Amino acid sequence: MKWIGLFALVCMLFVTACKDESKPVASKNGGTSTSQDKVRVVIETKFGDDAGEIELELYPKIKPITVDNFLAHIKRGTFRKSSFHRVSKGFMIQGGKPADGNKNFTTIPGEFGKIKHERGVISMARSNSPNSATSEFFIMHKANTNLDRAGYAAFGKVVRGMDVVDRIANLPVVPFPEMGGELSKPTSLIQIVDIRILDKP
Repeated sequence: MKWIGLFALVCMLFVTACKDESKPVASKNGGTSTSQDKVRVVIETKFGDDAGEIELELYPKIKPITVDNFLAHIKRGTFRKSSFHRVSKGFMIQGGKPADGNKNFTTIPGEFGKIKHERGVISMARSNSPNSATSEFFIMHKANTNLDRAGYAAFGKVVRGMDVVDRIANLPVVPFPEMGGELSKPTSLIQIVDIRILDKP
């Protein structure tokens, strides 16, 4: 049990995005996502000879800044031809790094609570600062209550395609130097072909 607790703590500490020390500001995208209770988006993936869609339901009334930021990145093409670059079976799959390497994004204030980090929940990756999230996100493969206590901003959940998440989570990985040698670096490309908004806000 001690080892399980230690693993959970290590996982919690390493759910990080590229460090950004710029001052966080609220989203300036006009609040277009907040007029609906739910917004559906779909992640189109391709990995090796396999492919699949992950459909998510986002909650702008609960997490307006986080959802608005995510939708703005979809609209500007941030996620197009990017990848799930970090895969930790039993924990989460992480993506959202732009394919062009651009890191010059505005940080957003952390919106915590109300949505627990259960299996299939989508949340924002960040650095050690709770107000440092930009574009990177992760989808929970299994529940992890440590992330609730640590203040990560969950903002939706998978409603279709958890089998795709499971298949991605079971792909081979090697040690990830940037993550302290954690076994989470995919051995082959797990491409996010694009993310599309199904419900137009």
